[in-house]
Formats: sequence, C-alpha cells, structure tokens
Amino acid sequence: MATILGCGPPCPLCHRTFRNNRARTKHIRTQHPTANQITPSPTSSEPDDSAIDSDENNSPLHSNRSTHSNLSENGGAGDLQPPSPFLRVDNDLPAEGDSELDEHHANQEGAHRTSFNFKFRAQGRPCDRHGNFLPPGTPPEPRTANPIDDYSPFQDQEGFLLAEFLYRKVEMSSHDVDYLMEIWKSTLRKHGERSPFADIKDLHSTIDSITQGDVPWECLAFEPLPDLPLDAPDYERETYRLWYRNPDACISHFLLDNPELVDHFDTTPYIFLDASGDSQNQQDMMYENDLSLADSMNITIILGSDKTTVSVATGNVEYHPLADRRYDTSAHFRTFKRKLYHTQYSAVLQPVKPGMTKPMIKRCPDGHYRRSLYDLGPKILDYPEQVSVACIVQNWCPRCDAPPEDLDGDANTIRRTRLWTDELIAGLDPDVLWTQYGIDHDVVPFTNDFPHADIHEMISCDILHQLIKGTFHDHLVQWVIEYLKIEYGSARAKEILDDIDRRIAAAPYFPGLRRFPHGRRFKQWTGDDSKALMKVFVPAIVEYVPMQMTWCLRAFLDFCYMVRQNEVSQGDIDTIRSKLSDFHRDRKVFLEAGVRDNLSLPRQHSMSHYPYNIEEFGALSGLCSSITESRHITAKPWRRSNRYNALGQMLITNQRLDKLSAARTDFTAHGMLPPLYPPPPTRLRDPTLDVQDEHEDGDEGPVSGGRVMGAVKLPRRACSGYPRFVKDLATRIGVSHFPNLVRRFLYYQLHPDSGHEPVSDEELPDISRTRIRIFHSATATYYAPSDVSGLQGMRREIIRSTPAWRRGPERRDTVFLVEDEDEGMRGMAVARVRLLFSFKHRNIMYPCALVDRYTKSERPDAATGMWKAEPEFEGTSRSVRRMQTVEHLDTVYRAAHLMPVFGDGPLPIRFDFRDSLDAFTSFYVNKYVDHHAHEIAF
Repeated sequence: MATILGCGPPCPLCHRTFRNNRARTKHIRTQHPTANQITPSPTSSEPDDSAIDSDENNSPLHSNRSTHSNLSENGGAGDLQPPSPFLRVDNDLPAEGDSELDEHHANQEGAHRTSFNFKFRAQGRPCDRHGNFLPPGTPPEPRTANPIDDYSPFQDQEGFLLAEFLYRKVEMSSHDVDYLMEIWKSTLRKHGERSPFADIKDLHSTIDSITQGDVPWECLAFEPLPDLPLDAPDYERETYRLWYRNPDACISHFLLDNPELVDHFDTTPYIFLDASGDSQNQQDMMYENDLSLADSMNITIILGSDKTTVSVATGNVEYHPLADRRYDTSAHFRTFKRKLYHTQYSAVLQPVKPGMTKPMIKRCPDGHYRRSLYDLGPKILDYPEQVSVACIVQNWCPRCDAPPEDLDGDANTIRRTRLWTDELIAGLDPDVLWTQYGIDHDVVPFTNDFPHADIHEMISCDILHQLIKGTFHDHLVQWVIEYLKIEYGSARAKEILDDIDRRIAAAPYFPGLRRFPHGRRFKQWTGDDSKALMKVFVPAIVEYVPMQMTWCLRAFLDFCYMVRQNEVSQGDIDTIRSKLSDFHRDRKVFLEAGVRDNLSLPRQHSMSHYPYNIEEFGALSGLCSSITESRHITAKPWRRSNRYNALGQMLITNQRLDKLSAARTDFTAHGMLPPLYPPPPTRLRDPTLDVQDEHEDGDEGPVSGGRVMGAVKLPRRACSGYPRFVKDLATRIGVSHFPNLVRRFLYYQLHPDSGHEPVSDEELPDISRTRIRIFHSATATYYAPSDVSGLQGMRREIIRSTPAWRRGPERRDTVFLVEDEDEGMRGMAVARVRLLFSFKHRNIMYPCALVDRYTKSERPDAATGMWKAEPEFEGTSRSVRRMQTVEHLDTVYRAAHLMPVFGDGPLPIRFDFRDSLDAFTSFYVNKYVDHHAHEIAF
C-alpha cells in the first residue's frame, strides 16, 4: 500500500511525514487545532466571455482521470480546483501571523476564526451588469421597462388568467377548449367583441410567445462508437437521445432572477454561534488565497436523480436506457449503462463549468447583480444509484472502504476520495480493485470532468431511503415481525400483530398525524407512511418485545430526529454518535434472537457517516430524496399526451407550464396580480363544520411572520349557543366548580406576587355578571425550523376543544403547559383542554383554557425513553374528581400527543381511537410525533 501511494508532503508545523494527504490532514486537525488552513486558488484553464477576468497565477492540481466520451468536445478532464465543501485538497498551511492574511482577516466584516480554519464570509456584494461593484445603498436596476398594465403576449389580465385556468388549473382538453371558444365567440359576436382565444392552437401559440422563463428543451444525441466490432451487441449500436434544459439558464431564470424568492435566498454562507460560542450550523465555504472571491456569491448546485414511472394505465413506461431482457444479466450491459449515465451527466452540466472557476454576473431575486461562482453540491440518491454514481461494487460503501461482509466492524477504514481512488487505479490490478477495494475501474465518475468536485464527498446522506424507508421500515419493522414469529409461533404471532395494528390505529388525534385505521398493513408503502409509523410504533410494540429491542428502536429514532434538526451543535454531534453507538450495541438482539445472521447492511452503515457530514457541511435540514421524489409530478403531462411518442409532448407541456408560472411571477412582482400564496387568514372557521380527509385535516403547517418561540391565540369570532355568564356556563359544561376556578385564576392574575398561597373564597373577585365567550379552537404558533415551517422557521397548529368533531364525538386535545424555566419536560406539564374561553375584567382581556391536569413521572421511562403521564385527581375517597385548573393561554406552549400505555392485554377488536384518552389510565408523552416535540419533550 505504501509503495502505491508514496510518501505525502510533511506537516508544515512539525515536519512529520505521512504516507498520504488524508493522514496528514487528520494529524493537523488533531495535533495542531489552531492552525489556519488557506488553500491556493488555481487558474481556470477555460476562459469564458461572460466570466470576470482574474489575475490568478497559482498552479492547479491536474486530474489524471476523465470521463471518456466521443460525444462532447468538452468531455475531457477539468483541472482539480481548490476545495469546495465537497472536496478537501490538503495544500501547505501558512504559518500563524501571516501579515497579508491577518490584515485581510481584520478588515473582513464576515470573517470567523473557528478551530483550524479561517472562515471567509462570501459577501455577495451587489454590482452592475458589467461586474463593477456598487456603492452601498445603490438601488437595483429596474427589471423591465414595460408599462405597468402590459400583459403581453396576452390581451389583458383576464386573458392571462383564462389561459392559466384552462391550461394549468383544470387541464382542459383540446376539444373542450375549442368548444368553449366557439360558444364564447358566438356570444361576444353579438356585441361586436372577440373571444380571448380563437381556439386551442391560438391558446398554445400565445403561451409559447411568453418571453419570461423562456428556457427551451434541447436534445443531445449519443451516437455509437465508429469502430465497433461486428459482433457488438445491439444496445451499443443504438443512438440514445437525452432531453434537457440548460442548467445555467434554468438557475438564472427560475431561481436567481425570480422576485418571488427575494425572502428565500441569502448571499452569505454563515456559521451560527449560540450564546456559548458553540457552532450550530456550519457551512464551510473556503475562498482560498484569492481574497477578492470573498466578494462573490457562491451558488451550490444540488443534484438528484430518481427513476419514475409515468404510465398510469400500464405502470411500465420508464425513461432511462433500455435494452432487450436478454441483456439484463450481462455485466457488459450494466457497465455500458453506467458509462452512458456519466457521459450524459457530464454533457448536461457543461454550461455551468466556466462559472466554477471565474465569477459570472447573475441577477438575484432582490434585483441586484452579483459576481457568482458555481459549485457542485450534494448528489441526492438512494443506495442503488449511489453505487452506480460512485463507480463502486454493489454492497460496498460509496464513502469509505469498509468491507461489505463487515461494514460496521472494528477495522479502521479510509474515506474514499477522488485522489485516493485515482492512485489505486494507477497502481493496482482491476481484479484487486474490485475484490479488495470495491472499485469499478471501467467507469469514471462524471465529477472528474469538473473542478473541485469529488463524487464520494458529494453523495448526500439520505434520510428518506437510508433511514426511514430503509433501516426503519424495511429492516427494523420487518425484523420485529420476524422476531414475533420466531418467539411465539406463527398463529400466536398473527394475533399479536393484529393487536399491534389495533394499537397503532388507537393513536389519539394530533394535528397533522397520519392515521392508520387498519394498522400497518399496506400493499405499497410510501415515505410518508413510514414517517407516520415511526411516530407511534414504539408504544405499540413495547409489551411484546424484549427491552433491548425497544432500546434499539429508541436509539435509532433519536438518531433520525437529531440528524434531521435544522441546527446541530457540537454537543448534538456527540449525542448523535452516542445514539449510534447505542443502536449498534442493541441491534445485536436480532442476532441473538435468530432474526438475522449478520448486520452488515449498506443503508445502516451509512448512519456512521452522518456525524462527519454534518460537521463538514452543515445540518442536513431535510436534504434527502424526498426532494427528487416530489418532482415526479412533472411526469404528469403523460396523461395529457396522445401516448404515442409522448416524450416530446410532455416536454412541451412542461415548458408551457413553466412559462405561465414565470409570467405570473413577473406580473405579481409588478403589482399587476395578487400573490398566488397570500398569508393564511387569521379568522378560523367553525371547526365543527369542517369535513375533510382525515389524512389532510389542515390542522398544521408552515406560517409566515416574525419569529416567536410560542404563542397561542383564539379566533376572532366566538361560538354561538353558549350561556354568557359563568354560573349558567358551569351548568352547561357539567363542571359545578367552574366559577370558583375562574375566580381563583383571576385573583392570581391580579395578585402575581401572592405566590399562589391559599386564599379564601371571600377574597376572590366577583365575576357573576362577567360575560364569557366560548371557542372551539385556538391556533398555536411556534418556532420549529426542523419541521416544515415558514420563512422565519414558524409553524402553526390548531388546538381543538369541541363537543362534536366532524359530526361525531367530542374532541379535546392535549397540550404542553410551561410551568417554570427548567429544560424539557421538567419545566412543563401536560393537560387536556376541556374549554377554551375568554372574558374581560377591568378592560383587560383574559384568553383562558379550562384543563384537566396530568401528573408526570419523575423521569423518562426506562424502556421507551418517553415521559409518562397519568390523570390527576383530587378530593376525598368519597368524592374524587379530575384535577382541573384555569390557565392563561400564555402558559400553553403547543399541542402534546399522548400515546396509551397499552399494558399486557389486547385491545377490543372494534376499539375507537376517539376513546383512547378516556379509556386508559397511563400515557406516554410522545416525543416522536414531530421534530419539535422531540426537541422539547426530553
């Protein structure tokens, strides 16, 4: 090994030598943590007219591998450029006290010194269209000189709205559009007017004339090699056509120059530090020795690919290279497909390559131009695609050289890098590469054609396929089922699984919680199904499996929720590693139970790379294949085609839809149209009138507005039909001591310094003639950036307390009450909302909730890690009643989810989940119901 890799450069600080750059880097980071790493900025080998000229004179590191292709003149290897967040090239480190660097560091407003790196903030300073920086405060150039009422190419606003309605919203067929226009023309002809469009051809022609978002589809033809042997297989003789849109133009038109995104972009990468100086969200952007690049804006391109089926009827029309089935088992055919894949990717990304070495001038959502540098960022893929893209052998890890038979063993592993792979290929036999290193030398990654790009670093940790659908559903859930069969026998296991299904279906209401009326028995599981099952699975199985198995699931869930957080501190990283260690220890229970004979699984092994990824590149914050799967909707135009040579029709449809969207964005930016997505109304409808699908009840979601840690508000309109005075209301709701509870609450509001000491009824204020207003819901708004939230990380949910929900039984939600300043559950209580009301006293409005109190356990449950809560009672043995209090809504944080402690006995077959909160005497405070709950209910 040493003779292959040779001797790497010495440490510049202690002059120790190492066999490779990776070992030297590790030494510097551990032994010299205060050293400052600045890497040189090589010159691009490809000048571009649209790029900013540079006087860089540094020598580049040249790659000795390229994607071999006869299809593109630019298919050769690019120079290995300075490191981006996705490649570490370890060059000589400068000594401390470098005067030029220190002077720039002192003058750079956004510079940060953390650990061993200088962190230069990329300023993204505004400039004009020629790249000249503007004085501070200079307004941006107007986007267009068109008149404010110019709806070209449409006649007027109504013409645009009609086109959008027919083509985008209702997707009216060509025949029906022609029929509608004929009726319209006949009607308007009587008044000497004309219809907006003559027919469907006129509608299409008008949409095609839209200039906004005009990025046409292009086609690349990949011809067969000219010197193929006579016995070459048919698939090598085919011409493959790839339809694509210029990525540089798409980024410029649809993302950067999009005024709708003005509040959604940031020109400056940052390191967020908490009060203790602990970094929370690191994006390590290194702008090398060319310090002028610190004034440029970095544009990181996130790549993703995901095969999709577009035929609804047959389910077998897929867009990817195909060949006869006789080639399915051919290793040569699989290699051919891989080569074609990488060649296509390289060709499509060529337009952004010049902007990776010299700044390009780009207009941003705020209207300003900025010097911008492209960078290839994460590549979102499931494991099978990772194998193909990383050019490794199946069952090997695309990020390290851990052997497939013992991926999580104790052996020291080496992180794969582009340089490491190139050196191995240069010195080893292909068979050795395949068997000992898992490297497929026949295929070269497309990233080798681009500067500072390393496919092994770019492969993103995939929360959806690696953790949720892979490790959780396909592994752990199925292993639990297999364990039950081994432990109890087939017949008894079926009974237990039926009971587990009933337990899952018995989960009480919670905003946004996906329900499983029939348990977990689905023929086809989606990612959303698996996410929802994760929230309720542990309480449903805890009595049927060994404690170590519960610990395994608990450690895994904690790991999943923590790596998904929007902000991750170094302390969180340590906890994540601890949870991973617990998972590896406790999953051995499946080996001992005979469920598995090995635990070497690539998707589970990927968990070991998550902490490193977060430390190097920042919090994952939802970066996973859910993003690419959400784009499957773009295949929907299949249904609007004639099914014959449908691809071209689908592309035209998508292009027209994009043009309509871009036109709406432009018209909205000029105030000619209202926003497509206005802020949600503050007034809530009467929830008893809402009849919606129970999977999408609209009770939660992102919300715009300033950041607040938590606020609960009542609707503006009260519910009718309730008594107005407290005594009559007490009779109506069946709580005889309700007036006394309200009076006691008011007394402590008026006397906050009383310390809640006992007070006689005579001292309580009189509210006998105070009018009470009743509500069936309240809206909680809170800061939850780890969940789907608004621009400021704000999320809202509706807390309900209604006597009839969806024309059925009552619904009384549970909530967290903030009681003191202790962290987590130690500073909170759990209560069930029996009544939402408000009243005014001395011109002060008091929004309140009558709640049933729960007592919580002294510490989290040993098996599940969740706190337990039980209904609290008061009174004597002769007269026992639920402990109730009136609480100000300011003490209500947000909704809480309680999962029953089911115990040893099975649930009745027809048990109704709406009875769960009344039927059980003990509950888990479910911290897995969403990411925010996991962050606060510890």
